[in-house]
Amino acid sequence: MRPRSTPNGVRPPVERRDWQRFAHCQVMSAELFFAAEHEDTATRKCREDFAKAICSACPVQQPCRSHALTHREPYGVWGGTTERERGLERRSAATNSDRSACVNTSATAATPPTTRYTSRSTAAVNN
Repeated sequence: MRPRSTPNGVRPPVERRDWQRFAHCQVMSAELFFAAEHEDTATRKCREDFAKAICSACPVQQPCRSHALTHREPYGVWGGTTERERGLERRSAATNSDRSACVNTSATAATPPTTRYTSRSTAAVNN
């Protein structure tokens, strides 16, 4: 189903992101938050640190970060995290959920078996 157009012919956005109106980055150059092609490591680090400082004072840092993680934003600083940090955070969350799925927390799982097994030779001696 196609989204309806507004009277001026513009389609509404698929997702509402009202929080973006309050983001500090909205009034800044995108170059601060997204890498230039062939950016060297020192310049990238400096740019990312500056962008993170802006994000740290932003009132919508959490929804921005959540958006970036949910939508797997592949580029730029979002919610005070770089693409690399978000990748690490996603992998860490996936690893933790895998581990919790393997852990059986029921009381019966922690109880050792009560049946005692003996070898034939031991059983023959005990009889």
